[in-house]
Amino acid sequence: MKKKKTRKITRYLSEFSQILLWFSLMYLILSVAIYLLNLIVKIPINHLIIIYSLIIPIITIYGYIKGHKIKIKEHDLFIKNLKEEISIIHFSDVHIGSIRGEKLLKDIVSKINSTDAEIAILSGDLADGSTPIKPDDFSPLKDSKIPIIFTPGNHDYYLGLENVIKAAENANLKVLFNDKIEFKGLSIHGFFLFLRF
Repeated sequence: MKKKKTRKITRYLSEFSQILLWFSLMYLILSVAIYLLNLIVKIPINHLIIIYSLIIPIITIYGYIKGHKIKIKEHDLFIKNLKEEISIIHFSDVHIGSIRGEKLLKDIVSKINSTDAEIAILSGDLADGSTPIKPDDFSPLKDSKIPIIFTPGNHDYYLGLENVIKAAENANLKVLFNDKIEFKGLSIHGFFLFLRF
């Protein structure tokens, strides 16, 4: 019980720190832009106050909301010699970890199940590398009505790729690690290359 409370508090604090980091980055970028612009044209102090007190908070709030909303965009892709149409849903960079978790995975499954897609492809960064992944951390993905193919990305490697793969397999994901599968005449390849310097 104590462990769950601590983890929830940690998530809130991590999310708060990420928001502060985003604010700081926006202020830095805007400050550099204003400084460079001010070398050419003098900006009145009244305008600077408005920019710093209104524009950055609005941009930050918009970015936060947009970053936490799942949106589906449709594209047609024509593949030579494909015998029948296939509806595929693709997503990536889910970044499950200290901030994002079960709720996001449930939202993703809800979106997947609301489409007429026949297969889903998750190409990299299911985990964010901020916290070790436990065997049941991706379990909401089991509720997908269609198969999900997963190929790890660099963030999945950070705190133990084996843990991420095990949790993905426990959630019924088909892990492609430098491998391929055939689906309705389509050859789907999953490559993983991580270079250390």
